[in-house]
Amino acid sequence: MKLSVVVPTINSSRIIRKNLKEIERTLYTIPELEDFEILAAAQTSKDNTFDILKKTANDKIKPVLIIPKGKGIGLTLGIKKAVFEWVLMIDDDIPYDIKRFIRLAHNKYTHEADIIIASRYAPGAKYNSTIKRKIASFGYRTLIKLLFGIPQKDTQAGMKLIRRSAFEKMGFPKEHGYVWDTELLYKANKKHLKIAEIPVALLNSEKNQLNLKKAVPSILKDMINLRMRV
Repeated sequence: MKLSVVVPTINSSRIIRKNLKEIERTLYTIPELEDFEILAAAQTSKDNTFDILKKTANDKIKPVLIIPKGKGIGLTLGIKKAVFEWVLMIDDDIPYDIKRFIRLAHNKYTHEADIIIASRYAPGAKYNSTIKRKIASFGYRTLIKLLFGIPQKDTQAGMKLIRRSAFEKMGFPKEHGYVWDTELLYKANKKHLKIAEIPVALLNSEKNQLNLKKAVPSILKDMINLRMRV
């Protein structure tokens, strides 16, 4: 298996070098991987994320420096630059066990699935969070199901394994922000692509916890716009 890893990132100078190196070390220990690359898709930041990525670059770690901001923009441009058929998208704080996920996905799912989700809500998953965030997450997932009919349990999973050829069938999401994942799964289900969910253990990180008061209005607006567009 050959793998392109896309890591969307912004304002991450405190953690990005350490975490990219950790991803690189982990991938070297996975016997199923014949080759890999790590694409750090960085949007314009207030700190020196760009400079750190330029210094961290090597034959495996490849910076993708992007002027516009938006997680969705980072994912789309990163995936477009990927050279291998399988693409792993993962949040820059690495909240999952990458090795376990890739090995399980490769051995049981990649022969037939187009998208494989690291799911917090599949049977057997472990997900630690506050009551407030669990309630917000339940409300969001319920709204997603009502508006878009997406049957998958974890629509916003921060780690997914995707065939690049799947985008030839469904096109790339046009959303720039956090609703990118919703559009991805909506398009994939409409095209009847095969989607699997693998239960994972996940611990929220301090960096990637959204400010609910600030984020919710924007996300709801984007969801409504997406529903009207598709």
